[in-house]
Parts: sequence; C-alpha cells; structure tokens
Amino acid sequence: DRSVDPVEEGFDLAVGALPSSYAGVMDIALCAMPRMIVASRAYVERAGTPTHPRDLMGHDCLAFRATGSLWQFEGAAGMIDINVPTIFSVNDSHVLLNAVEKDLGITLIARHIARPALERGSVIALLEDYPVPDLWVKALVPDSRSENPAVQALLKWLIDASQPLAPWDRPVEAAG
Repeated sequence: DRSVDPVEEGFDLAVGALPSSYAGVMDIALCAMPRMIVASRAYVERAGTPTHPRDLMGHDCLAFRATGSLWQFEGAAGMIDINVPTIFSVNDSHVLLNAVEKDLGITLIARHIARPALERGSVIALLEDYPVPDLWVKALVPDSRSENPAVQALLKWLIDASQPLAPWDRPVEAAG
C-alpha cells in the first residue's frame, strides 16, 4: 500500500485512498472511507480508556504504514494532530485488526474493516467524540489517458460500483 503516480509509473488509471495528488493527474472521487479508533476491551482494561486524542501519547498505538503515526481528529476547536507513539506498523489492515484483537494496543482503521470485530465484540470504538476525517477512495487518471475509451469504461464501472453506496456499505446478496 502506497500512493501511486500513474504518470510516473505508466498506469492508465490507479485507485487509492491516500491524500496524495499529482501534476497532470485527475483525482476522481469514488466514495468516502470512514475510519475510527479501536482497541480490545482487555487492552483498555489494562491500559485505561483515552478520553482525548492527546491521551494516546500514553498508549501503545498500532499504525497502518501508509497513513503513518500522525493521526488527525476533529475537535470542537478544530483539527487535532497527534503524532502517536507506535509499537507496531504494518501495511495490511487485516493484520492490524488482528493485532488489536490480540490486545496489543489501539489503532486507527477503516470502519468497514473493523465492523465485523465490533459486531463480535472483540474490539470497541474509542474517542467517538473526536471523529477521524474520512479518507476518499479515488481514481487517479493521467490527463493524457482521460479520453481513452477503455479508461472511460473502467472509470464508469468504478463509479457505478462505488456510488451511491460504497461497496462495503451495501447489503450482502445471498448466493443463489
């Protein structure tokens, strides 16, 4: 997981959710990717419950490598930036969630990745009074490829697949 400049790397289209933008590349928003802070109940019982983002400085934080250890929160007086102390960094959200479920610490993770663990009760949401800004899944299309029929067809498919509801917010269809 990393940001890809489709011009530099020779792609007709790239899909990503990191906030990077590039010269000569159109960013086409597909859908929001809400994120949240979670930990296991056992971790919180052992280490305490943070009530403000700055409390994370006294906790074991687990980071998604692509977004790093600078976590942002929306507070009543504006954005709050916290450079959290990380004890673990990984490039796979499912591994990150598994580490949280093993009581290793607190993480910032995509809500749809955490949803099953929240429903099972293996993790709990934290700092809900301080929402984390959404990332946006977007298509990155080089200006020079924007009129290509194949790129246009793929872009239409991506838009249809991600709007008006993100794929992870759609009801699961029963196999028939």
